[in-house]
Amino acid sequence: MNRSSDNSRGIVAMIGSTALFSANDAATKIAAKSIPPTEVVAIRGGFTVLFVLLIIGWRGEFGLVRKVLTPLVMLRSGSEALVGLLLIIALALMPIADVTAILLIQPFLLTIAGVLLFKETVGWRRWSAVAVGFLGMLLVVKPGTGAFEFTSLVVILAAFLVVVRDVATRKLASDIPTTPIVLVTALLGVMIGGSGVFAGNWRAPGLEPFVASVVAAAFFVFAIILGVIALREADVSVVAPFRYSLVVFAVLYGVFLFGEFPDTWSLVGIALIAAAGVYMLHREAMLRGQMRAGPSAAAAERGPRT
Repeated sequence: MNRSSDNSRGIVAMIGSTALFSANDAATKIAAKSIPPTEVVAIRGGFTVLFVLLIIGWRGEFGLVRKVLTPLVMLRSGSEALVGLLLIIALALMPIADVTAILLIQPFLLTIAGVLLFKETVGWRRWSAVAVGFLGMLLVVKPGTGAFEFTSLVVILAAFLVVVRDVATRKLASDIPTTPIVLVTALLGVMIGGSGVFAGNWRAPGLEPFVASVVAAAFFVFAIILGVIALREADVSVVAPFRYSLVVFAVLYGVFLFGEFPDTWSLVGIALIAAAGVYMLHREAMLRGQMRAGPSAAAAERGPRT
C-alpha cells in the first residue's frame, strides 16, 4: 500500500477519533445532568478499565503493564485523569462547543512551554498564531462581560493540565505501550472520582446517566485507538490538522442534542482558534522539512528569535 493510501486512512482515522472524543463529551454531559461529576468519572473510569483490560488481553500486553509503573507515567496519567474531572464539571454547566474551543488553546500553551522548558526557538509567525489563538479564546470566554462564565476558568485550568500531560508524554520512552498508559489513567480516574463519595451527594444513577457513562467510556477508548492508528500509520503533518475537526463535531452535538447555538462572537473565536492551530501545525511541518534539508535552511525559514 502506498503512502497516499496510508495518509488517506490516517485522515479518516483522525476524523473518526475526534468524532468519538466529542461524542464522549456529549454522553458525559448527558450523564452529568443527573448525577455528580465525580460519580460520572467513577462510572466512566470503571468501564474504561474493563474495556482496556479486554483490549490488553486480546493483544497479549499484560506483561508490558509493569513498564508504565513509573513516576513520569503517573504524572502524565494523573494530569489526564484530573482533566477528565474538570471537563465533566465544565460540560455540566457550559455549552459543549465552548468547552472544546477553550480546551483547544492547549497547542498555544504547549508552544510557550516549549520555549520556557526546552529552550525551543519560535519565530514571529508562530508567536502571531499564538496571539490569534488567545484572542479567539477571549472571544469565547468573554471576560469582563455579562456573558462571562466562571466555569470557563475550570476549562482553562484543564488546558494547563493538558500541557503538563503532553510535556510528560514527550519525555516517555518510545517502548512504553499506549494501552497500559490508558489503563493507568482510567484507574486513577476511578480513584479521583471515587473520592467524591465522601462528599455525601452520590445517589443511585438512573438508567440514562448510567448508560451514558458506559457509552462515554466506550467512545473514549475507541477514540484513543483511532488516534493512535492515525498518528502511527500516516504522516503526522498530514493528519494532525484534522484534530481541529473536533470543534465541528462539538458544535453539531451541541446544536442537535442540547439546543446549544453558539453566539456570533463565540463562532468567530472558535474559527480563530482552529485557524491559528492549523497554521501552527503547518509551520511546524515546514520547519521539519527545512531541518531535513539542512540546519541553515531551517534557521532562515524560522526567522529571528522573538
